[in-house]
Amino acid sequence: MKKKHLSVYVLLVLVFCLLVPSFAGQTYDYRKDKLTESSDYEKVAGYNDEIIRVAKEFEQDAELSGAGPKTFITDEYVRDGRVDFTKSVKVCLLGPDELYHIAKEGTMRESILSSIFYTWDIPLSKETGYSAARINTNDGDYFTRSNMAMYSLGQTEYDPIFFPEKVDAILERNNISNAEFIGLISPRTNMLLVYVYNNGKEYYIPFMAAGVEETTGFKYGQLYGRGEIMKVFERYTLPAPEGDIQHGDMGLPAVTSAASSPDTTLVYIISTALGILVLGALLFFRMRAGRATHL
Repeated sequence: MKKKHLSVYVLLVLVFCLLVPSFAGQTYDYRKDKLTESSDYEKVAGYNDEIIRVAKEFEQDAELSGAGPKTFITDEYVRDGRVDFTKSVKVCLLGPDELYHIAKEGTMRESILSSIFYTWDIPLSKETGYSAARINTNDGDYFTRSNMAMYSLGQTEYDPIFFPEKVDAILERNNISNAEFIGLISPRTNMLLVYVYNNGKEYYIPFMAAGVEETTGFKYGQLYGRGEIMKVFERYTLPAPEGDIQHGDMGLPAVTSAASSPDTTLVYIISTALGILVLGALLFFRMRAGRATHL
């Protein structure tokens, strides 16, 4: 009987190991998080005509103001009146004080995947400076016109969006290959931060607009550790009211997309538990049946 019980326990352990995924090893790359494969796609793509109209208005305004001619739309990104949404990039929005608290807690990966505050930045041109539409989302709501930003200053802040291959070049220079997690964060401080997790270590690569290097002390395209990033963003921290989601309380519902689905964690846990229970029940009844035949 002891051998029987031992074999049951061994089998259960093996099943558990097979069914439970390695959550800590979850991979993500913002460059592979495709709008066209996301549940956001239909709503964001519904702004196609308005994106083009607003871009043309920006061109006219630039010309009338004497700043033009500026090209806000090129064939690389817009053809026959249709925006190429396949080049859209998802950017997680974190306030600077919120970023500090999350970095301190070591939960940046979870926060990037589960945040409901993010934008889809949709490139339109890089001919006379960068131009893109920015569609903000907030808990499932989608905004247009007054909340749809167009930027066209050619700032290196937006290199991770228009030239994502630069991220690979920086990682390669720092002997990092096949990073497990690469996310893109906008801390609302005239910079974009590429967050990298690899082999248990966290890194940040700032891409900033002109003048931001002096105020932050960061260098464009340099790799920084978590502690170095926290030192800069600690200055933005404020006393946080309890439960204030802008100050690090990330108890937020998940936004599901093809490349990031935090809800799958719960699915795996439930399916694993059910699988073990069912298997245990089957083995229990089989053992009872075996005993009955010997009576």
